[in-house]
Amino acid sequence: METLVGFSSRTDIARVGLFNAVNRRRLSTQQNSQINQTSLAWYAQQEFRPTDWLRAQIGTRLDKFFYSVRNLSPDAAITTTGTSQGFMANPKVNLIFTPFAAGNWYTPPQLYMNFGGGYHSNDARVVVANPDKAPLARALGGELGLRTKLFNRLDLAVNYWYLHLSSELVLDGDTGQFEPAGATRRHGPEVELRYQINDWLTSDLDASYTWGRFVSGPTQGGAIPNAPRALAYGGITARHPSGLEGRLQMRFMGSRYGDEERISLLRPWMIFDLLAKYVWQRYEFNFSITNLANKKWWAGQQFHTSQIRNDPRLPTINETAPVNDIHYTPGGPLTVRAGVTVHFELPKLTRP
Repeated sequence: METLVGFSSRTDIARVGLFNAVNRRRLSTQQNSQINQTSLAWYAQQEFRPTDWLRAQIGTRLDKFFYSVRNLSPDAAITTTGTSQGFMANPKVNLIFTPFAAGNWYTPPQLYMNFGGGYHSNDARVVVANPDKAPLARALGGELGLRTKLFNRLDLAVNYWYLHLSSELVLDGDTGQFEPAGATRRHGPEVELRYQINDWLTSDLDASYTWGRFVSGPTQGGAIPNAPRALAYGGITARHPSGLEGRLQMRFMGSRYGDEERISLLRPWMIFDLLAKYVWQRYEFNFSITNLANKKWWAGQQFHTSQIRNDPRLPTINETAPVNDIHYTPGGPLTVRAGVTVHFELPKLTRP
């Protein structure tokens, strides 16, 4: 048996605002808040290994949140100030089976089943302004999967997962806040591949596809806005005994729905990066070129109404009315970074 207990804490201090502006000159304030958020977590896990072919893990996690919001602009349209708290306990159960012996071309396959609870914290401004709404939204999910190694070169893992979320967060473009919406359900397959091409060259690919929809509330049956569907991440890595390592990697996100009614499809993107690292004693030198092809892409994308003067999207140029459209943040261009990391080793404690 093996027992694990632990504690963690995190504090975020952020100034969050939304302003009406023309040519980057602020005209009025919609919202301007100072947000302090602290979370505490206690967790424990007990692992049992009754036989060579079975491992079981049972655990629990307790989370406590403290929210504090202070309005910084008395003339803002939304002036939220106050404090709130939230607490949640979640279970965890993992079962790992190894019922089959190894073969000539594969290692002993591991079958695993996981079930557990989690959460997401809601927007602190919404929590303080709406004491009747839960600060934390519970998530319950599980997965069933298989892991093995083939031909002593290919690491393979496949699984199918399911997740139920008691309340989804949806962006309100008018306030700049993420508002709690109805419950949602997600499920889909995942695959992980690691292939050892030769002694110094490896390749990897992680890919998944997700089906998701609302299962309660006024948008029941609708799509989850901005929820990813097709995702992929992979690359080729070369390592030299001297400590030099290089990697060409790919990041991909497929199209996804921008609204519950499935009217809009947000743009997909695929970005390539070049990474290099050199380790010498306690020093680690890093170099990267992100967006290697300098591709123009849309990073953050949201679908909601907006209104501008003489909007070319309207049938009549002089007509003025709100229009549904995709609003986006331009993705980063070709960017070069370099850095050095120094690792310090603490002295080992010895018993007298």
